[in-house]
Amino acid sequence: MLEQLKQLCSHETEEHYIAPFFSLHPGDSKYGLSERLRELRDIGIYRITVEYGAGGTMQLCRFDEDFYAAADQLVEACKELGMQFRLQDAAPFPTGAANGALAEEQYAHLNKVFIDERHVDVCGPYQGAVIRVSNLMHAVNSEMMRDMSNMSRMDVSDRTQLAVVAYRTLEDGILEDGTGVFLDEYVEDGYLHWNIPEGYWRIFVIFTTGKSSGRRNYMNLLSAESVRLQIEKVHTLIYDHLRDELGKTWIGFFYDEPEIGNSGTGAAYDFHMLPGRRQNNGSDCEVLPWSPEMPQEMEVRDDKWKLHIPYLWYDGQREHAGMRYYYMDAVTCLVRDNYNGQVYPWCAERHIPYMGHVLEDEGSHTRLGCGNGHFFRSEYYQDRAGVDLISAQVMPGSDRRCSWYGAINGDGEFFHYGLAKLASSAARISPVQKGASLCEVFAVYGHMLGPKMSKFLLDHLFVNGINDVIYAGFNRFGIPKAFYKGMDSYCEKMCFLLNHTDSVIKTAVLYHADAEWSGGYAQPFQKAAGELARHQVSYDVIPSDVFRWPSLYDTDISDGLAVNGNRYDALVIPGCDWIDRSVYSFVKKSVETGFPVIFTDRSPVGICGSLEAVDTHCMKVVPLLEIVPALAESIRPDLICEGEHPWIRYAHIKDEEGEYFLIHNEAPKASDDIKLKLDAYRIHVMIKDKMAGDDMPAPGQSPAVLRIDPVTGKKTAVSGCITGDGYLRLTMHLEQYEMGIIYIGNISDDDTTISDAADLPVWKEDRISAWEISAPGAEGPAPWSRLDFSGEICYRSVLVIRPGENVPSVLDLGEVYESCEVLIGDVSAGCRIAPPYRFDVSELLHEGNNAVCVHVWNNPVNHSDSMSFMGLDPDSMSAAPFMIMEPSGLFGPVKWLG
Repeated sequence: MLEQLKQLCSHETEEHYIAPFFSLHPGDSKYGLSERLRELRDIGIYRITVEYGAGGTMQLCRFDEDFYAAADQLVEACKELGMQFRLQDAAPFPTGAANGALAEEQYAHLNKVFIDERHVDVCGPYQGAVIRVSNLMHAVNSEMMRDMSNMSRMDVSDRTQLAVVAYRTLEDGILEDGTGVFLDEYVEDGYLHWNIPEGYWRIFVIFTTGKSSGRRNYMNLLSAESVRLQIEKVHTLIYDHLRDELGKTWIGFFYDEPEIGNSGTGAAYDFHMLPGRRQNNGSDCEVLPWSPEMPQEMEVRDDKWKLHIPYLWYDGQREHAGMRYYYMDAVTCLVRDNYNGQVYPWCAERHIPYMGHVLEDEGSHTRLGCGNGHFFRSEYYQDRAGVDLISAQVMPGSDRRCSWYGAINGDGEFFHYGLAKLASSAARISPVQKGASLCEVFAVYGHMLGPKMSKFLLDHLFVNGINDVIYAGFNRFGIPKAFYKGMDSYCEKMCFLLNHTDSVIKTAVLYHADAEWSGGYAQPFQKAAGELARHQVSYDVIPSDVFRWPSLYDTDISDGLAVNGNRYDALVIPGCDWIDRSVYSFVKKSVETGFPVIFTDRSPVGICGSLEAVDTHCMKVVPLLEIVPALAESIRPDLICEGEHPWIRYAHIKDEEGEYFLIHNEAPKASDDIKLKLDAYRIHVMIKDKMAGDDMPAPGQSPAVLRIDPVTGKKTAVSGCITGDGYLRLTMHLEQYEMGIIYIGNISDDDTTISDAADLPVWKEDRISAWEISAPGAEGPAPWSRLDFSGEICYRSVLVIRPGENVPSVLDLGEVYESCEVLIGDVSAGCRIAPPYRFDVSELLHEGNNAVCVHVWNNPVNHSDSMSFMGLDPDSMSAAPFMIMEPSGLFGPVKWLG
């Protein structure tokens, strides 16, 4: 049997991908670690991601002798159990504390550096004006806004003057473009001597400082020297101790959410931090990131950057757009080159796998604060591109707006159509990652995260191209381990399949970071992505960097658009006011080559940075809601759903032997019957060979096609036909949340198939006795009917088969809420964690009386335990408050088929 198909249809894979978080504490023993690890291994998990810390606190826990002792115990436990671990390079998260070194005086200069401004508004003409700018620089008005209780401890002595600049101001504090005056030459001994011209003027003193509202004593991602300290104090020390276990029990580093860190009020998250915020928020007091490298980076982009620097806080008539773009471009290039651009080569030289993720929530992936400014630049240098999916960020039906603990009115479109695609797209277009992606999932979903919702989230990741997962905050909530073992086996099989196949994606959507930095209108990429996904159009997200630095991405635009070997048939550019120069050049070239480029809703007016005007005659603008039919004029879809199916998501993947269509029903409630047309390379080969005289299917005939249930590994022969335009037409039924896989390709002789349950007749309905219902361990009459019920419900009956009668082969339980196991006599027919709740009973039934028992576990949202998250009830921060509660038990209709 072919390897990918074999692994998909087996119960266990030969490779392991799942690596849940696992806490390691000072003083941990081999015995205690082995007991906890054995619980994981018993449900099919052989890898872990280790978080070292002091037991659930956010206090620094150093990588020191205590760590080495605990790590040695972990190594021995892993050896004994045949397990492996990645190690998070933070104790605790986020990455960047440099093992506490940045709190020491000798390394204080390597902490984060920021820039800020103070200004005074004056009116001229005023001859011989004298202003004490040294006093102005040390004004503490913004710090008072942060924490008035801290005034007595405020220290402004670290401020260093960077520039003194003046601008004439218009109404509403707008800076008049072209009026900037560089005043450094008029400053002597802290006093500015200047003849103020006529009009209203704002005099700025720009300075560097080490103070911000972000986390203290964390590395400066913009500074090469600061990052080198992190490598020296964390990675080097750990490597020196564990190097003999590298590739054996220790399989690499995982980094977690390093921050630009210029804002955040302590440890809180500022998702919306960009230059220019102070213009419309008079109480804004946040600083902006800086480093010793920034002056040179700015000089390369704008030789008058010091004159233009006030635009980082206040609007001009137009020129602020250029300065803000140049600044963000410089910051994010430094983050790319000085952070992971240093850590990854250091690890690669020692053959240490290195991966992790930055913060992406609520669009922070293009911003400062808790973000890193540019997702693709931050994650270019690592072995797997990563994201994390937490709390209620993805929930069935919440793809427009969503609520989660980080945002009461969150961006559901980003989480559903953008988050996973950032990682899978970055992996596909990067020669470094070679298609390898990663998602940390389940954190802070809380008690509502039963097996059914867990599988929904995993399937959402799989159809969006994620091929490795870290379980975070995972708990079984009293549900038997057999259910989670089944889910873990399923997850491993899907990861194996996705790691050993290539995606077929025809449309690229441009990442919007450049346009957003420049200000004005900048439509987020997830707007177009959502429209494509709801109409089953596959897409990758690509940054302008693929055009700007083609050697980094192996970009080829000589005949269309190919990035790292992935050829696209069209490019969608979200509507914007400003466009990157290299993208604009490609747009003009596309007119000559005929390559389809579509702008959604509006075309840009100029080039990012320089603000040069653009020729809009070379741009095709289409309303957002019409991009799918517009693309259909140029692209041959590889999957077509007849009619509207806005909740159907899919992925098309292939290997040397065949092609797979992963089709997932993400509808909040309903099942779906879909008439599909599939376009696969294999079908065209079949048609071509038929025309050449070989005995292969032709239009009107059906190729050999399988539908695979990836949970059970069962294969069903699919009847369909090839249409005159070369599509394979077939019909598919998907239950709520169900993932189905269509396989087209080479099939070996031992690929046995079963009958589709939809084709089986309903067996005699009068042969089963009434169900007896009980709830083991629960008190009171019919406890399962209470809204607050949590636990197991047992349904017992007897099926009578008379001598000589056909024996049913399938038991279909209909609606179940939400996990169940079926016993025929004392023999298990299997466990199901999500629809469809069908069981193969062909080998379990016999003539006479057959005892049937269905054990059902409801969603654990009401489960009570001692869980906490940083001292809080986890359900106050989890997805539980935002879910629609489902009923509990077996609702049927129960059918015996065959």
